[in-house]
Amino acid sequence: MKKIFKILLVLLLCTTTNNIYAQYFDAVPNPYHPANRNAIADGWYEAIIKYTSHTGQESTYQLNVKVERLVVVAIDFGNGGYVHKGSNNSGYYYRGGALYFQRDEYGNVVSAYATVDINYDYGGWQKFQILIQ
Repeated sequence: MKKIFKILLVLLLCTTTNNIYAQYFDAVPNPYHPANRNAIADGWYEAIIKYTSHTGQESTYQLNVKVERLVVVAIDFGNGGYVHKGSNNSGYYYRGGALYFQRDEYGNVVSAYATVDINYDYGGWQKFQILIQ
């Protein structure tokens, strides 16, 4: 009887742990996860961007963003300026960009959102809250 109880307890713990593990990792954008396949293709998208900075400026813009493997990797300002992930000589650090999805009741992606933080060597910062519809 004790063996049966121990086996049931171990099975219950494994099942509970597996569900917690799955819930955590399903929330992280993963291009190889079945739920994210074809969620959004790589390429350029028009996005609504809420901008804030260390100076107190707040604005909303409609800009183009580049998506690669479910991450916003560049924001084009439309005037020749842009910020991008990766190495640069402009003295900033690009952080974030992972896309999260809003789905309808059928599981179809209706929008994607991300946040990109830019931190400058001199201490300034900018935040871009991105919505792709």
